[in-house]
Amino acid sequence: MQRSTIIATIIVIIVIIAAASAVILTPPTTITSTVTKVETTTETRTVTSTMTAGTATVTLTQTVAQTTTVTQPPLTTTVTQTAAPLTTTVTVTATPKVEPIKLKIGTLTFPAYMSIVHLVIENQSFDKKNGLDVEWVRYSAIAAAYAGLGTGEAHIWGGGANVFQRMHNEGIPITIISTYATATLYIVARDPNINSIKDLAGKTLAIDVGAVDYQLVGSYALTQGLKLGEQITVRAAAYPVARAEFEAKRVDAAVLVEPHVALAKKADPATKVIWVGNEAWRELKGYDYAWYLLLAMNNNYLKQNPQSIPRIIAMYKDAEDFIRDNPDKADQIVTKALNLPRGVIKEGILTGRIDPRFRAVWDPAVKENVWALFQFGVDSGFIDKMPAPTILYSP
Repeated sequence: MQRSTIIATIIVIIVIIAAASAVILTPPTTITSTVTKVETTTETRTVTSTMTAGTATVTLTQTVAQTTTVTQPPLTTTVTQTAAPLTTTVTVTATPKVEPIKLKIGTLTFPAYMSIVHLVIENQSFDKKNGLDVEWVRYSAIAAAYAGLGTGEAHIWGGGANVFQRMHNEGIPITIISTYATATLYIVARDPNINSIKDLAGKTLAIDVGAVDYQLVGSYALTQGLKLGEQITVRAAAYPVARAEFEAKRVDAAVLVEPHVALAKKADPATKVIWVGNEAWRELKGYDYAWYLLLAMNNNYLKQNPQSIPRIIAMYKDAEDFIRDNPDKADQIVTKALNLPRGVIKEGILTGRIDPRFRAVWDPAVKENVWALFQFGVDSGFIDKMPAPTILYSP
């Protein structure tokens, strides 16, 4: 063995002996151990956000991993969040284009229910809203509008139940689809001795003989023992002319609707209402009101466009709601278009003398009331027979 190796070995032995001696000679020592508790919790969640704009739906999806480490003692909390890449999903739902249905509607050029409601529809574009494209066919006489409906010049027209009854009985191709207005029909007079239809015996009455007014008033007069054209002299006149005749005192009374009642009262405060269609119907039949006007459709158009009926009724219902809820705006629209004094349409709406109501005729309660009006026309002798059930549309 080499000398250097021997010396190194001796040194190692001496170190080992010295270390052992140190352990043996060191006095007893207390050893304290510290235990550290570490808890780690990992939570993963997915966050999804959905946004809709028009016909597009955007869905944002992101997965977030959250790791929580708790070390004791001392209490140390470490929270680490790791977000996965954002995932975006875009869903586009295409709304099919609804082609508007073309429709020709008969209307009047003078103030009456037709012009009032139709001016609101036109001004507010309620036809476009309900998938219709309306062309207005304008008439200066009510009788001409009935004729236009029969020939198909106008696809729909709002008229009287008994007039439609007579047309249907004569084979004119029409079908009633909806109500239009209650019997807000009035007879006005100024003579203090004229307070009812009975008091018109020997007097002169201005009335539109081409409108349903003639049949309604005439039928009621028969129940009072009077006949138009015999005990009561008749002056044939549309509403504006009837009012002019009344204001000029060339007739004793006139059958009017709004806004002509308000205009007559404005011209002469002595003007008073002596007969109301709804009240007469309540007296005779017990119903709250009569369906004075109905909405009829030409059968040729109906066969080609049955899908138009819900849209048409919805369009008119929009106009009804607008007139009732916005009397000032409705007054502004109508008076401007027809060159009327401001306020007369509003007065008619607020007093209930303008009362458009659009209800499907296949509703059982509506159908019953309309059918009673048909029967009344027969019972009074103004109509020769009841119409076939097909006069009222049924889906």
